[in-house]
Amino acid sequence: MPLSLNPNRLHAGGALDRAQTDLAKITRRLASGLRVAEAADDAAGLAAASRLDARVRGLRVAGRNAVDAVSMAQTAEAALGSIAGNLQRVRELAVQAANASNGSSERAALQMEAAGLVDEIDRVARTTRFNGQALLDGSFSTAALQVGSDPGQTADVGTLASVRAGALGVAPTPPPPTTTSVAGADLTAASTITGPGQLVINGVDVWQGSTVTADAKNLAAAINAAGIAGLVATAAPLTAVGSLNPAASPAGTIFINGSGLYYDFTNAPPGTVTSTMLWLFNQANVWQGTTAVDNGNGLTLTRADGSNVVLNVGTGDPSALGLGGITYGVGTDGVTYSHVDLSYTGSGGLTIAGSKASALGLPPMTAPPPPPTSGGWVSQIDLASAGGAASALLTADAALATVAAMRARLGATQNRFAAALEAIHTESTSASAARSRIVDADYAVEIAALTRAQVLQQSGLAMLAQANSRRADVLKLLRS
Repeated sequence: MPLSLNPNRLHAGGALDRAQTDLAKITRRLASGLRVAEAADDAAGLAAASRLDARVRGLRVAGRNAVDAVSMAQTAEAALGSIAGNLQRVRELAVQAANASNGSSERAALQMEAAGLVDEIDRVARTTRFNGQALLDGSFSTAALQVGSDPGQTADVGTLASVRAGALGVAPTPPPPTTTSVAGADLTAASTITGPGQLVINGVDVWQGSTVTADAKNLAAAINAAGIAGLVATAAPLTAVGSLNPAASPAGTIFINGSGLYYDFTNAPPGTVTSTMLWLFNQANVWQGTTAVDNGNGLTLTRADGSNVVLNVGTGDPSALGLGGITYGVGTDGVTYSHVDLSYTGSGGLTIAGSKASALGLPPMTAPPPPPTSGGWVSQIDLASAGGAASALLTADAALATVAAMRARLGATQNRFAAALEAIHTESTSASAARSRIVDADYAVEIAALTRAQVLQQSGLAMLAQANSRRADVLKLLRS
């Protein structure tokens, strides 16, 4: 036996240290109830437990969110129940007011009560809130509630329409648009628009700061440029049928539209006047857009864009020319005018006013009142007449249908979130159990391990004492 080294003591001491370390771990697990208290205990288990813990915590908050959603839906549904009750009473009053036995004073009393109920409906819709958020005034829209622990796990409750008195009922239906046509009379020399207020159509002044000459083409362009909604002005094509086929050659000259071109028909051979004038009228540089046709008995002049035809007989006897259907004069311009036609499409009717309306060939007109619209809002209910009471019945029925549909939707929302809450609880329970299996201590296993560690500790102490005592026995022999 070596005296400088005691292997038995070293082995016994090592075993005792291990037993004490195990005993310390087991004691900590039993005291904390956790198998994994730090990363050194189980690094992978700690990471998994951390994720599960985050999910459990998130699900708990999501559960509270679902409870809040149910409470919010209950708040809105209760307010809608109050509104429905008031609407039912308004309908009762409308039924009573529709009875012919009621006079004006009775209907006034019924209207007073109905007005109070309408105000209360509007107040409830305006002031119903949950956590500061208005629910029934139309501002609650596209709301998404977080019902899960991860991003994107939301439930959309959609938009709650406004149930204020001005939004409940039957939306007014405007009358269908109608078309009003006005065939204007031919313009005159007095038809020039020189200032504001001379031609006003549907409240819009045609004069836009510049003179509009007495020409159907110019007038139609000015009316269209004024931007009158639904109105289209068209210059009527100008057609003038004239004989212009004198039996004998008259004496004189004719000037065409101030172009500088003229025809001196003095001593012209009989029968050549018409053909010569036909050629002259059809020159492109004289009147663009004007055509002349020999109809066998004279000339037919056509101006497709409605512009004026201007002739001037310089000398001679105008009547000798046989210019039927064409205005002319000796030494002055003879203007043949067209007219402007109007076509208006809309529901408001057509009004034509102004000091020159008649001179422009457009008769002054006053639009008839538009036909009444159908439908109405709760805020417009008026029981002062039997007709108003009948309309109020339709409005109340439509409003009740809207409120009933919203209540049904909110009821479905409550059931939906109640089901979501149950699913959240189930998932949270499963995640909590999984986390517990990872981190919580198994007391049966730990107590068995504690007993084993205690036995090992006690035996280690005994063996360490035995190893030390054997060395002491050798020293006794040496002393003896």
